[in-house]
Amino acid sequence: MVTRPKPGPDGGWMVEVGKGPAAFGRGGFANAAAAAAWAEMAAQYVKPSTIRLGPRRLLGTMAEALRRWAIDQGTLPEAEGGTHLAPVSRLAGVMADPVCALPLAALQPEDLMLLRARRRAALGSEATMLLEQAALAAAIDALRDLYLPDLSNPFFQLAPDGLALLQEADCARLLSLLQNRDSDLARAVTLLLTTGAAPALLFAATLSQCLARNDGRLWLGGLSRPWPAGLPRPQGRPDATPLLGALDNAALARGLACLDQKLGCGPLTAEALWLTGLVLALRDGCHLDEVMVLTGLHRPGLA
Repeated sequence: MVTRPKPGPDGGWMVEVGKGPAAFGRGGFANAAAAAAWAEMAAQYVKPSTIRLGPRRLLGTMAEALRRWAIDQGTLPEAEGGTHLAPVSRLAGVMADPVCALPLAALQPEDLMLLRARRRAALGSEATMLLEQAALAAAIDALRDLYLPDLSNPFFQLAPDGLALLQEADCARLLSLLQNRDSDLARAVTLLLTTGAAPALLFAATLSQCLARNDGRLWLGGLSRPWPAGLPRPQGRPDATPLLGALDNAALARGLACLDQKLGCGPLTAEALWLTGLVLALRDGCHLDEVMVLTGLHRPGLA
């Protein structure tokens, strides 16, 4: 339930959502009218966000989606590169954020931007924050597929901080444009989208580290990933040559700006590509512990 507006502790106005221990206040409204307008909007979105399980009714929220997704993930054994820390425990912090208790249909890009800012400050790590965001986006998609097929995923909407997931069609257009191109930019963009690896990990990798096993796969941080179809594989004996050649962050940004002009799906940034790649990796069955390795947050065999 959504309560009527009331004065908040900071001098503004707030709306309380829910009841009991799970209730939370949505504050920051300049006046009672603004709070009332938001409360009316949120109340309208309760019904399209409701999950029906026989006689039971559950409110679909990011917290509910992430809890179910994390339980399904289970815990990867340490011998397989895991940490023995269950995803449901690892993601408890973001699940407790007030915005994760909103009805999914009421979520706005502004909510996600503020969530990112809070989690970035709490974690002190851009990579960890983006990994949480990827888990949230993958969890919402999983919940939509099962219970709420008519609901849109707010991560695909452009937020004020300039971040949004790339639509599947835009990913396909981008990869098609770069297919069979033997260039550092084509390799960087394709690997960001298809592996979930952090830009820093790709920039630091060498051909000998990634291709030395000569098994036709790509090795990053000790994990094996398929070499992307349509991406030319480096020829010759692997050596200490950087995986992305002479490409650096500035050159990548310039190249993405040019690609964005051709595709018009922007803003095309390394952060957006990486977040999209993380979500695709998780949706394709990659475990959270494995994706942590690709973000540079964990090495196999270390708790």
